[in-house]
Amino acid sequence: MAEQTAALPIDGEELVKMIQFKVGEALRKDCFLKAHFNYSDFGGSVEVRLWLGGQIKKVDIRTTIDLGPRPENAEEREASFEIENQPPDELRVATEQDVQVVSKDDEGRTVLKPVHYARKGKRL
Repeated sequence: MAEQTAALPIDGEELVKMIQFKVGEALRKDCFLKAHFNYSDFGGSVEVRLWLGGQIKKVDIRTTIDLGPRPENAEEREASFEIENQPPDELRVATEQDVQVVSKDDEGRTVLKPVHYARKGKRL
């Protein structure tokens, strides 16, 4: 029997992990933050804006996180990205999260099993 995904909606914790993944990816790529670079001080802000729909009415959420004032003579770098509306399982694979697959246990009961699929070339 071929694997069949459960096609579950994405939950809040999975969205948090997806956003963390995308922010880390953007900081490494667009802001050139690397493990071998060191900074004596830093500042900045992060803005997150989400449009959510589902069990609750559609909402538009915007929040800004202040990381401190800009240090004197600091170079400014920016990163931004959009998250396109995709099926939940595609988002899970793109952000290296497990996908729930319908399976049978040893007693023949239908269960959900987390499966990790390797991310292919497509980015969010």
